[in-house]
Amino acid sequence: MAYQSDRFAHEQHFYAATLDDPAEYQPTLHVNWNEHLRWIALDDGLPVQRTPRQFSAEEDAGPVLTLIREAFAYMDGVVDPPSSVHHLTAEGLAEQARRGEIWLLEDPGAPVGSIFLTPKPGRLYIGKLAVAQAQRGQGLGRQLLELAETRARALGHAMIELESRVELVTNHAVFARFGYLKTAETSHPGYDRATSFTFQKRLG
Repeated sequence: MAYQSDRFAHEQHFYAATLDDPAEYQPTLHVNWNEHLRWIALDDGLPVQRTPRQFSAEEDAGPVLTLIREAFAYMDGVVDPPSSVHHLTAEGLAEQARRGEIWLLEDPGAPVGSIFLTPKPGRLYIGKLAVAQAQRGQGLGRQLLELAETRARALGHAMIELESRVELVTNHAVFARFGYLKTAETSHPGYDRATSFTFQKRLG
């Protein structure tokens, strides 16, 4: 027995019970993790993969705001000037969803990762890449960056771009590992030094 779905157009799903010896099959990954029922508790140590979902302007922005603010809290007292996340509002999230895209990775009932995508001339701009503290180290950031590449290609862009504050050197190293190159330095109003770096990745 197997099934296909428009939601998973490139997948074929089989039931383990149809195998000659299901006990011989060793699972390696939980897919569509965000769809499991809340009362199912699996503690087998396997990695999980969540299905990205696009946030709409009509939704309650509260949980997404909470995620982003908590994920960016470590920058307080580190970056100067303070992060723009302090000015982010529900209205701002709705506007971003209308003029660009917001994608979420979720556990049942709560977002655990987010990314803003905004089309610009010749490129797709990434903003507010956030992963919940408790879920870091699980590859969610990688999944969101890969999603950005997929969306860029779908929208006809050959380049993706993001900005990072100069103080966040650990983040710069992460972006370099994913193939991003530093292409510019910019300054916030009132500063006579670079406060942000621009990183770009050309898609093959």
